[in-house]
Amino acid sequence: MATLGDYIGLGLILALVYAIYMGIQHTDDAKRALNEKKQELKVRRAPSQLTQAHGIDISSEGISIRSNHRSMDRSAYIDATQKKFSEGGAFLAEHANSMKFGPGGDTST
Repeated sequence: MATLGDYIGLGLILALVYAIYMGIQHTDDAKRALNEKKQELKVRRAPSQLTQAHGIDISSEGISIRSNHRSMDRSAYIDATQKKFSEGGAFLAEHANSMKFGPGGDTST
Protein backbone atom coordinates (compact mmCIF):
# COMPACT_ATOMS: atom_id res chain seq x y z
CA MET A 1 0.00 0.00 0.00
CA ALA A 2 1.26 3.47 -0.83
CA THR A 3 2.21 5.75 2.01
CA LEU A 4 1.63 9.45 2.44
CA GLY A 5 5.23 10.09 1.32
CA ASP A 6 4.56 8.22 -1.93
CA TYR A 7 1.54 10.43 -2.68
CA ILE A 8 3.50 13.58 -1.87
CA GLY A 9 6.35 12.45 -4.14
CA LEU A 10 3.90 11.64 -6.93
CA GLY A 11 2.31 15.06 -6.55
CA LEU A 12 5.69 16.80 -6.75
CA ILE A 13 6.70 14.82 -9.84
CA LEU A 14 3.39 15.55 -11.55
CA ALA A 15 3.74 19.25 -10.70
CA LEU A 16 7.24 19.27 -12.18
CA VAL A 17 6.07 17.54 -15.37
CA TYR A 18 3.18 20.01 -15.67
CA ALA A 19 5.52 22.99 -15.15
CA ILE A 20 7.86 21.73 -17.87
CA TYR A 21 4.90 21.18 -20.21
CA MET A 22 3.54 24.69 -19.58
CA GLY A 23 7.02 26.16 -20.06
CA ILE A 24 7.31 24.50 -23.44
CA GLN A 25 3.82 25.71 -24.41
CA HIS A 26 4.63 29.35 -23.56
CA THR A 27 8.16 29.54 -25.00
CA ASP A 28 7.00 31.52 -28.03
CA ASP A 29 5.13 33.99 -25.82
CA ALA A 30 8.23 34.53 -23.71
CA LYS A 31 10.43 35.06 -26.77
CA ARG A 32 7.96 37.55 -28.22
CA ALA A 33 7.74 39.45 -24.92
CA LEU A 34 11.54 39.52 -24.64
CA ASN A 35 11.93 40.89 -28.17
CA GLU A 36 9.26 43.53 -27.50
CA LYS A 37 11.08 44.60 -24.35
CA LYS A 38 14.39 44.82 -26.24
CA GLN A 39 12.77 47.04 -28.87
CA GLU A 40 11.22 49.19 -26.15
CA LEU A 41 14.61 49.62 -24.49
CA LYS A 42 16.18 50.75 -27.78
CA VAL A 43 13.78 53.66 -28.20
CA ARG A 44 15.01 56.92 -26.73
CA ARG A 45 12.29 58.79 -24.95
CA ALA A 46 11.92 62.46 -24.21
CA PRO A 47 13.18 63.48 -20.75
CA SER A 48 9.64 64.57 -19.87
CA GLN A 49 8.49 60.96 -19.97
CA LEU A 50 9.25 59.17 -16.74
CA THR A 51 11.24 56.14 -17.78
CA GLN A 52 14.56 54.57 -16.95
CA ALA A 53 14.74 52.61 -20.17
CA HIS A 54 16.10 54.53 -23.13
CA GLY A 55 18.95 54.04 -25.52
CA ILE A 56 19.74 50.50 -24.37
CA ASP A 57 20.54 47.86 -27.01
CA ILE A 58 20.91 44.25 -25.89
CA SER A 59 22.35 41.77 -28.37
CA SER A 60 24.38 38.59 -28.41
CA GLU A 61 27.57 40.71 -28.54
CA GLY A 62 26.69 42.49 -25.30
CA ILE A 63 24.93 45.62 -24.15
CA SER A 64 25.19 49.10 -25.64
CA ILE A 65 23.97 52.22 -23.87
CA ARG A 66 23.51 55.51 -25.70
CA SER A 67 23.77 58.65 -23.65
CA ASN A 68 23.86 62.37 -24.18
CA HIS A 69 26.40 62.74 -21.37
CA ARG A 70 30.07 62.88 -22.19
CA SER A 71 32.22 60.22 -20.64
CA MET A 72 34.54 61.24 -17.84
CA ASP A 73 38.21 61.60 -18.61
CA ARG A 74 40.87 60.22 -16.30
CA SER A 75 41.30 63.34 -14.17
CA ALA A 76 37.55 63.81 -13.70
CA TYR A 77 37.20 60.15 -12.71
CA ILE A 78 40.04 60.45 -10.17
CA ASP A 79 38.60 63.69 -8.76
CA ALA A 80 35.15 62.12 -8.35
CA THR A 81 36.64 59.04 -6.70
CA GLN A 82 38.70 61.12 -4.26
CA LYS A 83 35.65 63.23 -3.41
CA LYS A 84 33.56 60.15 -2.62
CA PHE A 85 36.36 58.66 -0.50
CA SER A 86 36.62 61.87 1.53
CA GLU A 87 32.82 62.00 1.94
CA GLY A 88 32.86 58.38 3.12
CA GLY A 89 35.67 59.12 5.55
CA ALA A 90 33.77 62.10 6.95
CA PHE A 91 30.65 59.93 7.38
CA LEU A 92 32.63 57.25 9.21
CA ALA A 93 34.23 59.88 11.46
CA GLU A 94 30.79 61.24 12.38
CA HIS A 95 29.47 57.79 13.20
CA ALA A 96 32.53 56.25 14.81
CA ASN A 97 30.57 54.91 17.78
CA SER A 98 27.76 53.34 15.78
CA MET A 99 29.39 49.90 15.65
CA LYS A 100 31.31 50.09 18.91
CA PHE A 101 30.77 47.47 21.56
CA GLY A 102 31.67 47.69 25.19
CA PRO A 103 31.36 50.53 27.72
CA GLY A 104 29.57 53.48 26.20
CA GLY A 105 28.78 51.71 22.96
CA ASP A 106 27.26 48.39 24.06
CA THR A 107 24.31 47.63 21.80
CA SER A 108 23.51 44.21 23.24
CA THR A 109 21.00 45.48 25.83
